[in-house]
Amino acid sequence: MTFRDPRHGVAIGGDYAAPNAAGPAVALSADKGRTWRTPPEAPVGYRSGLAWLGNTVIAVGPGGSDLSPDGGRHWKSFDTGSLDSVDCARGACWASGAKGRAARLSGV
Repeated sequence: MTFRDPRHGVAIGGDYAAPNAAGPAVALSADKGRTWRTPPEAPVGYRSGLAWLGNTVIAVGPGGSDLSPDGGRHWKSFDTGSLDSVDCARGACWASGAKGRAARLSGV
């Protein structure tokens, strides 16, 4: 789960034991986490990491990575490699995964 600001948050997950199971496994809040709703689109499969880059949300997991340019409402896949965590700072995003995999996410 991550919050862009005190009001707007995104939570993501899924079934780790069945990483390709159908979702949705994402929820959005616009009221400090008091209520959550499922967006019209969601990433497919388990996602373990989540970060904001401006209004864009980036999600990573063992089955691939996705981004949402509109705060979590609509998603598109951009990578099929396995990553576990992601963080963004100063306009750049970095992700890490199993067996020492590391990636700098650019062009997102």
